[in-house]
Amino acid sequence: MDVKTAFLYGNIDEVIYVELPPGYKINGKVCKLKKALYGLKQAPRIWYKTLIDALASFGFEQCLHDTAVFKKDNTFILVYMDDLLIARPDIKQIEDVKKSLLDRFKMKDMGECKFFLGIGIERDRSKGLIKLTQKAHMQAMIERFNLENANPVALPFATGQR
Repeated sequence: MDVKTAFLYGNIDEVIYVELPPGYKINGKVCKLKKALYGLKQAPRIWYKTLIDALASFGFEQCLHDTAVFKKDNTFILVYMDDLLIARPDIKQIEDVKKSLLDRFKMKDMGECKFFLGIGIERDRSKGLIKLTQKAHMQAMIERFNLENANPVALPFATGQR
């Protein structure tokens, strides 16, 4: 799920004044912000607090070891900025979580996740398997170091190496 204009959802918790953009100046007046704006250094923190509060209201708890992971029963939500990855064995309950989020935020459902934070995700539902890969990263490294024509080997050193 991708939250549209995520930084604009948060209410500012401090007093911030900004100058009007070019073409809107009125005798040197400034404006007091009520909501976060893109470009405001506090905007990511304000958005994250807004999201945490929303997820808590849905019954999700923040993981102690990774604050970007939220859990409720057997449902996990992974957060990176304005991108959310929802994981659960039951698709019906994933749809329920999506509905709750869509009621609170304007979001785009990106469908089944194939790629998240540089990691490829491959599913085999019939076998109940999820495979995580970094093929794209490895291909980029091969190209970066001009190793496209290198001979692949199974071991990092030749056998018998001392």
